[in-house]
Amino acid sequence: MRIQSVSAWFVACAFAALVACDRSTGPSFGGPDLTGTWVGSITHSEWGDGTITLNVSQRGPGVFGNWSSTFPRAPFNVSGTLSGTMTGTPFILFLRPATPIVCGPDATLTGTLAISATVTGDQISGPFTILNCSGVLSGQVKASRQ
Repeated sequence: MRIQSVSAWFVACAFAALVACDRSTGPSFGGPDLTGTWVGSITHSEWGDGTITLNVSQRGPGVFGNWSSTFPRAPFNVSGTLSGTMTGTPFILFLRPATPIVCGPDATLTGTLAISATVTGDQISGPFTILNCSGVLSGQVKASRQ
């Protein structure tokens, strides 16, 4: 009889542990939570100075969302999706425009910006590079959580 009560106790504890686990959140993550809206400056080697908005969601180390940038010259205003994996700081944050860059009839580029992002409290900053029709361009992003 004692073996049955120990077995029942073990099954009850195992069941309680499974019920207590929330699998919807995925594995725990010890890094900073980047969820929120970040607004700041973007300086581009050809486009000049503008503003950038990052709307970020995060699940564990996975970062995703959307972004937009505004420059004094309207043709350089761009928006799209963002993604990255926060494995430490700095980490690479990819900003992919909704519309690809068409260089000619045989060449189209995604126009993805790759930011080497450093997070310090409620600030995210770092240099970025982008490959466009004229070659590799660079710039700087600095944004604060709102």
